[in-house]
Amino acid sequence: MNIDHFIYFIETVKKQSFTKAAESLFISQSTISKAIRSLERAYDTELIDRTAKKFKLTSAGEIFYHGAVKIVSNYKSETEVLSALLKSARGTLTLGVPPVTITVVYSILHQYQSMYPAINLQISEVGAQTAYSMVKAGAVDMGILIQPFVDDDFVQIPFLQSEAVCVVPPGHRLAEYDSISFKQLAQEDFYIRRIVKLSATF
Repeated sequence: MNIDHFIYFIETVKKQSFTKAAESLFISQSTISKAIRSLERAYDTELIDRTAKKFKLTSAGEIFYHGAVKIVSNYKSETEVLSALLKSARGTLTLGVPPVTITVVYSILHQYQSMYPAINLQISEVGAQTAYSMVKAGAVDMGILIQPFVDDDFVQIPFLQSEAVCVVPPGHRLAEYDSISFKQLAQEDFYIRRIVKLSATF
C-alpha cells in the first residue's frame, strides 16, 4: 500500500467508475482494482458496495474517502515544501579529505550533490591531521578523519567502519591470538592495507 492507492481510490470515487478512473490516470483497470483491494485488506473493511447495480461506497468507504482526500492533500503539500527546501539549499561546503579516503568519500558526495545541486562543494585533498587542523582553524567546514580520534570540541559522525585484519606468518608471537589491540602492535613493523574507520568532523 502506498500513496498511489489512495489517489486511485479518490479518482474512482470522483469518476464513479473503475474504467473512467483508469482512463483518467492512464493506467489499467486491473491496477485500480488491485489498489482498492489492497486498501480494503489493509483496513479490513469493504470500501465499495459491489452488490449495488451502480457505483456505491459503503458507509466505511464514505468515511475512508474523506480521510483519503486529507491524506493525499497533506502528502502533496508536504512534498512541495520538501522539494522547495531542497532546491533552496545554496552556498558552499568546504571539506578536508585525506587522499586514501577519496574513493569512498566521492561516491557519498556524488549522492549529496544530486540531492543538493545548488551547493558548491570545495574539496581539499590533505592528510587526516591536516584536515583536523583545518577544521580547528575554520579553514574548512568539515574534515574526514581516521579514528580513533578524541576532541570534545568537535562533533563526530562515524560513517564508515570495517574490520581491520592483521596477517602474520606462522610462529609469530601474535599468531596465537584470536584478536589483538593496536597497543600490541606498537613494536611491530607492519603495512596498513586499508582504512579501519572514518568519521566526519566539524
